[in-house]
Amino acid sequence: MKPVHGSTRLLLVVVFTAAALLLTGSVLVLLRSDPVSEPDSDAGGDVRLFPKGDAPRGDRRRSRGDGGEGGDDDIYDWDGRVQEGSREPSGPLFVVTADSLRDVLADRHWEEIRRQIDVLQRNGEEVPEDVTAALIALLEGTDTRIDAVLALGGVTSDAAGTALAEHATNLSQPLDVRAAALDALARNGSQAALTLVQGLVADPNLDPSLLRHAAPALAAIGGQEAARTLVGLLQRNQDRRIEGMIVQALGAARGAGDVLAQTIRQARDTSDEQLASLVVRVARLHGPQADTALRLEIRRMIEDPTAIEFVEDENARLKLRGSALTAAAAIGGELLDPVIRIVQNDSEGLGNVALHCLRKARGDEAAKKVAPLLQSNSDPRFQREVAVVLGATRSFAATDPLVALLDADDQNTRHAAAHGLSLVRDPAAVRPLLDRLDGARDDHQMAMNIIDALGTIGVNDALPKLRELRDSDEPEWEQLRPWIRRALARIESGNPDTTRME
Repeated sequence: MKPVHGSTRLLLVVVFTAAALLLTGSVLVLLRSDPVSEPDSDAGGDVRLFPKGDAPRGDRRRSRGDGGEGGDDDIYDWDGRVQEGSREPSGPLFVVTADSLRDVLADRHWEEIRRQIDVLQRNGEEVPEDVTAALIALLEGTDTRIDAVLALGGVTSDAAGTALAEHATNLSQPLDVRAAALDALARNGSQAALTLVQGLVADPNLDPSLLRHAAPALAAIGGQEAARTLVGLLQRNQDRRIEGMIVQALGAARGAGDVLAQTIRQARDTSDEQLASLVVRVARLHGPQADTALRLEIRRMIEDPTAIEFVEDENARLKLRGSALTAAAAIGGELLDPVIRIVQNDSEGLGNVALHCLRKARGDEAAKKVAPLLQSNSDPRFQREVAVVLGATRSFAATDPLVALLDADDQNTRHAAAHGLSLVRDPAAVRPLLDRLDGARDDHQMAMNIIDALGTIGVNDALPKLRELRDSDEPEWEQLRPWIRRALARIESGNPDTTRME
């Protein structure tokens, strides 16, 4: 290393001297500064670096700008303990009013708009007509249309229903805007809109695309008059696509039972096989909500052969009766009894049809009525079909018979029972499923169904076994690794329907 000579040495001396002077000056400035003292402290000159927690507790409700005794230092006066009465809300109370709704509407804050509409109506006030008119105007914008439909769907006043119906029947408006107004009516179901919507659909030249929106609006309005209008549309329209849409609307219509029962009788009197078949489909969609009058007509079509004599073709009669069996199973309750009797007494060759129709049955009552069928017929195919029906009920009442079928002699019955338990999702089935998992190593389908059931049930008790099988090198479990990983993901995430893998 070369020695430092001349001016270089002098420069180093100057730099070090300047640094020393700067450090000395900084220390002097700090020593001359006033110490930060703690308010009301006896120590006087103690520097407070953090709250000590021993100061008297102040009022948490005081604000820094309220002119009270507290200032910025009040934040140090709370000792962290919750005292009685300290959790009372404070500050100005926000009240939803017509003006507050107008403000959020001006800001296009859609979630808050819907919330305030709901609160305003819950408090017994109506949404102002100018707000309704502004929302209807926003139906014209492609970027605001959906939000406006959702907001208007929550407005329940007669004035709003009438305004929406008038907008939907306004021929000067574009079709998509008129359809949006009908969509809003399909959400709020305003009775005041009934007459105008009826007049709209009465036009035989109405654009089918608009009819597709008008039918759900009538269904939401509900009642016998709306149901009669929909039945009239069903009779008038021959287009199968429009027909299906009207059937769906009638299936969702409230208070339509008497009208539908009358329509079945009318179809019988006029020998209108197609109309009768369509109304039976509607009855199936009504399910447990079907009215008494409609239930009686469906039951009559099952038990009284004369009720379907108007259908001349024998195959068509069997088809109509099969549809009635399906509707009865979906409706449930007392209508399950004639279906089960046909399963047990197959004198007309409809036993298998009736058993298949029972797949539409749901709930505890259905499971309790179906389970005894296992004792009436030991045929493997029959047992398997009953296992499918029990699983379809989604009822915990089906767990015990399905667990018993896990040990059936017939392989297909065992598979159906395991799959049924994946639909029932009863935690009580986890232990029986785990006990049978090792024994299913040579039955790929059975093992897959058990693993799937464990995943959909979602009990943590299954995790150790599933993790063990996931890490296994045995070829039987390697083939099932995707299903095992999906079951693990379902249990760990708490989502029994996820399709991702852990």
